[in-house]
Amino acid sequence: MAFTRKTTGITGINGKTGALKILQNIFKEGGFLRNSLFIPSTLTEKPSLFIKKINSLPDSLPHHLFLELSFKSFSNPHLKGLNFDLGAVSNLSWKPELNHMNKNFYNSCVNFFKPLREGSISLFNADDPLSLQLADKTRSQVITYALEYPHAMVTGKDLKLSPGSSRFKMVISSDLPTFSGKIIPPCTINLYLPLPGKHNIYNALLSSIIALIYGVDCKDIVRGLSCLPTFNRNLEVIFNNYFTIIDDRADNPGALEGVLETINLFDYKNLLIVFSLPGYGGPALHSLNGQVLTRWSHKLPLKEIIVTSSIYQLSKKDRASREGEKAIIKRARASSCPFFLVPDLTHALETALARAEEGDLILLLGKKGMEAGASLCKNIIHSLSGFAT
Repeated sequence: MAFTRKTTGITGINGKTGALKILQNIFKEGGFLRNSLFIPSTLTEKPSLFIKKINSLPDSLPHHLFLELSFKSFSNPHLKGLNFDLGAVSNLSWKPELNHMNKNFYNSCVNFFKPLREGSISLFNADDPLSLQLADKTRSQVITYALEYPHAMVTGKDLKLSPGSSRFKMVISSDLPTFSGKIIPPCTINLYLPLPGKHNIYNALLSSIIALIYGVDCKDIVRGLSCLPTFNRNLEVIFNNYFTIIDDRADNPGALEGVLETINLFDYKNLLIVFSLPGYGGPALHSLNGQVLTRWSHKLPLKEIIVTSSIYQLSKKDRASREGEKAIIKRARASSCPFFLVPDLTHALETALARAEEGDLILLLGKKGMEAGASLCKNIIHSLSGFAT
């Protein structure tokens, strides 16, 4: 990495956290962590903590900065003082019906990519309509990537998905620029991920492109992906004995779609879903979440869906509104889906555990409201005889 400090921002509705973690592991395997700093959205969303972190960097080391940027992060005034050299988007479109709800996020992305100077680089997901629209809003050099759109500059091909891993080919069909000035010619790289699901392949593809731009060798990318650790609450198996419990942070239509598509690959008897409703988005989001869940209920061996507002885990402002609860219930009832609303998370988990039988799969879904889900499940199971966590 024989070039001056570079700053990269990764944004999107889903995938940015996973992409940042994957990229960090690639840099670790390549021996580049010493001069690189990865800052999650938990810091970029908080101006005082963020600037404290930036000011703590020693002048003697040319730290390359990698920032996870959520919608809330864009209101951080200290970001305006950074000159970004690379911007990347995982995705912005939950569903076409929700694009109007993403307008503020999209406009924030326009304001982020538009000032990028000539010589900087932008990465856009060509499978994502709103992401691709940003390509016309920037002066930076644009690189597109995709799994489905065949004319993207970098594509993921020959996907082989299994319950515990993924294999694919990263096909580079156009010359790619790098910060060192070297040009990467068209080529194909065979990649293995110890993570299941197309959503993880998207993240790996994005991270691999960024790594190439920074000059990471292909063999280090291959090794960095192949030895990825288990990510917390990313299809994480938290119990596997009489039945299996998997925990994931999915809480919007796109994320739910990705998780359920992956679960469809798994081998189990019946499925029980416990979903902690998000406290944002309003009735439209909850209705579309219900649409995704009920549509998959006809494709999967579903026993029941239990939704909860996690009333004892979340403050009132962080909980789903009554209108949101009504919206998802209405959607579920219209499809005759086995669906229950249980306000208390502990009670919801107890209900699912009591109804689970040998060989079943319990899927925990949701972000903030489900953070305590894994520990609560383990406590409940520990209190029952005949199980070992």
